[in-house]
Amino acid sequence: MTFAQYLRIETSLGGYSCTDKQFIQACLDYILPQAKHHRLYRTARHLFIRDGLAYLNRSRADAFGAIHKSESDLPPCEGELLHAWHLNEVSKL
Repeated sequence: MTFAQYLRIETSLGGYSCTDKQFIQACLDYILPQAKHHRLYRTARHLFIRDGLAYLNRSRADAFGAIHKSESDLPPCEGELLHAWHLNEVSKL
């Protein structure tokens, strides 16, 4: 699967928030009718779907990873600073 094919399927489903089942069904709708269920195309069909799922999982990881990274990069709040200062003073005793 090329990235352009992946983007066409993903945007038809509304983005990376679609489920795997919806994505697989959209992949089957995208391929040629004779290749949907015939045994001769099984390996190529499964490879096409796996490539698409790999792109989908990568885009999900990039999107949700950015959310989690931004939360950890925030400076500590005032309560956390006071608590850290208190623990530091107690450890000096």
